[in-house]
Amino acid sequence: MQIPKAAAFVLAVMIASTAGLADDAPPIACDDAAVNAQSAEAFNAYCARCHKAKEVAGGWFGAGQDAAARERELATFLDRHSACPHRHHEDIATWLRQLSGSP
Repeated sequence: MQIPKAAAFVLAVMIASTAGLADDAPPIACDDAAVNAQSAEAFNAYCARCHKAKEVAGGWFGAGQDAAARERELATFLDRHSACPHRHHEDIATWLRQLSGSP
């Protein structure tokens, strides 16, 4: 009977000691599969005739760059580059950043 009590005590201490860590850690970005699918479809519909997604992603998002700033710049560029009235530019920019492997 002593072993289960000891194990329960150790487990409770471990859980209590790690509970505060979750509050300090930055949130983990989760990919939304539906948004990614829509973004890929939008890229294929509007961009793929002239551009390859992996080439654009790799060329736009390089090592040592501020990925969030580059993502905003890409969305702005797409707004000016495209004559289409759709609102997928931000989603495409996010998808390409994720495709590049940038954080």
